[in-house]
Amino acid sequence: MKENGLDRLINGKIKETLAIIETSTYGEIKAVNSDSVDVYLPQRDETLPDVPVFTLQGGGEYIQFPIAVGDKCLVSFAKDSAIDWLSGNDIDSTYSYDLSNGFALVGLNTLADPLLLTDITTLKVSKVKIENDTAELIATLSDLQTQLALLSTTLLADMATINAVIPLAGVSAGTYATVKAQIDAIKILFDTFKE
Repeated sequence: MKENGLDRLINGKIKETLAIIETSTYGEIKAVNSDSVDVYLPQRDETLPDVPVFTLQGGGEYIQFPIAVGDKCLVSFAKDSAIDWLSGNDIDSTYSYDLSNGFALVGLNTLADPLLLTDITTLKVSKVKIENDTAELIATLSDLQTQLALLSTTLLADMATINAVIPLAGVSAGTYATVKAQIDAIKILFDTFKE
C-alpha cells in the first residue's frame, strides 16, 4: 500500500521520536562515588554522573559487591524522573526516558572476557564481610580461631597427663600430633578470612 503525504509525515515523526527514546544501554564504570557511580556510554561518547546502582536486597537484608572502575554495566532508564522518586518528591514526568533517569546494573561481561556459566554456585571475592543484626561472622571466626590456637598449644602438653590418668589403648603421641596438625590447618584457614 502506497503512503500518502500525511502517512509519511506521521510515520516519520514516530520514527524520530523512537530514535531518541533511550530505554537501556551498555556502559562502563568511570568513577565510584560514595553512593553512586559515573558511567561512560561509549555509543554516545558521554559520561553520566551520579548514577544510582542496583543492589540485590529485600526486607532489610542485602548482598553488596565492590564496584571498580572499568566494570561493565547495563544502564536502564525509567520513564519517569528517577531524581524525583529517589528524593521522595512527586514524580515530574516531563523527563520521560531522560538520561538522568538511569540506574546501573553492574555485572555484565563482554564476549572477550566472559564469565563462564557453571552448574555450581561460586562465590569468588577478595574480601568477605558477613554479619547479622548481632554479630559479624569474622569476629565469631576470630574467637573460634583463638580457641583452636589454645587447644592446639595445650594438646600435646596434656597428652602425658591424660595417658597417666586415663590410659587410652592404641592412642599414641602420633595420634595427638595428627589431631594437632589438623587443628593448626583449620586455624590457618580461618586466618585467611581475616586478611
